[in-house]
Amino acid sequence: MSCLTQDTHLEKYTYHAKFIELGLITEHNINQIKLINQTIFPIKYGESFYKKCTISSDLCKCAFYKGLIVGNVCCKIISVGGISCLYIMTLGCLPSYRCVGIGSKMLEYVHQLAKDKNIRLIQLHVHTVNNDAVQFYKKRNYTISATVENYYCLLEPKSAFILEKMLD
Repeated sequence: MSCLTQDTHLEKYTYHAKFIELGLITEHNINQIKLINQTIFPIKYGESFYKKCTISSDLCKCAFYKGLIVGNVCCKIISVGGISCLYIMTLGCLPSYRCVGIGSKMLEYVHQLAKDKNIRLIQLHVHTVNNDAVQFYKKRNYTISATVENYYCLLEPKSAFILEKMLD
C-alpha cells in the first residue's frame, strides 16, 4: 500500500498524530501482538521472541491508535564490526492503519532510543520483495548496505536487504 501525495499525507499525518501512542508490551497484550505479527509479517516468531518482548520494556513497544493496539516495534542491541548497533527485529502495523504516521512514530522512538543508549548504528533486514518497507526506510535516509542470499528459509525469494542508518 503506498501513501497519498506528500502534501495530503502531511496533512493526514498531522491530524492522526494525536491518536498515536506507544506503550509497554505485557503479558496482558502479548496475544494481540502475536496476532498482529502473524498478520503483517511473512515469518513466524517463536515463544522466546515474545517472552523477550514482555521483559524488554525499552526495546519493545506496542503502537496504539485511538486506544487500540495496531502495531509494534521490537529491537535488540547487537555488535556489528565491533560497534554497538540497535537492530530492529520487528516494526510494523496493521495495513488499515498505515500511512497515518504510526510507523514513523515507532521509528522516531527507535532513533531516540539509540541516541539515549549512545548507539549510532541502526540496522534491520527487509525481504527483497518488500518494496513498501524498503521505500519507507529509504525515505528516512536508510541505505541498503548488503544483500544476504538465503536469509529466509521459508520465503521466496530467500534474500534480504540489510538496511542501515548512522545517526549523527
